[in-house]
Amino acid sequence: MGEPPKTLQSFPQFRILPPELRQEIWSYCLPRRVVQMHDSRRRQRMQRFKREESRRRATPVIPGPPLISQVCRESRYVALRKGCFETMALYGTRAWFDRSGDVINVGRAFSTGAAIYDGRVVESGLQTIACSNPDIPLSIDADLVEKDGWDNRPPWGTRSKPSFGTLAEWVVKKLLPGRRTCAVVLRNVPIRTSYEEACASGLFGLLAEETTVHINVEDAKKMAALSDMYKRTTKAERWDAMQEYFSNREVDYDISWFLKCVKAMWLKEKGVMWRTLAPDRLTLGDEEVFKEELEQLPQFTYVIAAHLSVCTPG
Repeated sequence: MGEPPKTLQSFPQFRILPPELRQEIWSYCLPRRVVQMHDSRRRQRMQRFKREESRRRATPVIPGPPLISQVCRESRYVALRKGCFETMALYGTRAWFDRSGDVINVGRAFSTGAAIYDGRVVESGLQTIACSNPDIPLSIDADLVEKDGWDNRPPWGTRSKPSFGTLAEWVVKKLLPGRRTCAVVLRNVPIRTSYEEACASGLFGLLAEETTVHINVEDAKKMAALSDMYKRTTKAERWDAMQEYFSNREVDYDISWFLKCVKAMWLKEKGVMWRTLAPDRLTLGDEEVFKEELEQLPQFTYVIAAHLSVCTPG
């Protein structure tokens, strides 16, 4: 048997390649990030005060320019051609954003519904990014609809008294119309590991710059890699709690419940259903009657969000 191929540590011929090919290679090094739209004032408070909520939830990462922008003039040109600093928070926080590939995430953890919904503090730049361009990838947390949209999560077959949450209402009114696709985050998984292991995993981009990534629950290979990494980097009790999700034994129920909630909210916003209707009372017959309205919803894909935290040596 022959010797296994060696991994190249350098490629000095790179600089003699045609410029178009070099730029194409640089573009493959760009990260595809998930950028959280958040309340920047609340983020500052969470960083300043060590409250229980601060300990349970990591503050959102504000992406800066990609690493290749610091390599040479040509790589910086490629980075600047793809992205720039955009207003991604409610009070002027700016983050590096690539409209061709980065994903906007809207969730409950860092957003205040009233501030978004009444429009008093939403900058025009954020409105343009989030609402006016349905081609920019979007993801929403499932519990944004399940918990902000309704008082609680009732068991099947029971009556409840739902009330709209303003953030969920804003998403249904402003973000979902006109979109072809939308990712739905079912669970958030923290991953704490070394930079070398993060790069080797292949989950967080070529240079581990994608500190939040979405793993499609139907991608068996990536789900297995995420499961293995989470098992090795977390406490046993947390692994036991998430094992059901990684084995897809609870995913179907959560997807079904999310769809009921979002369909009920969508029909209410269209004015064809009573606003007091609880999502668990939405029947297959109702869905058939309002099939035309429901077909206007985007195609949902369901993901696990993995949040990378790199450990420093020592």
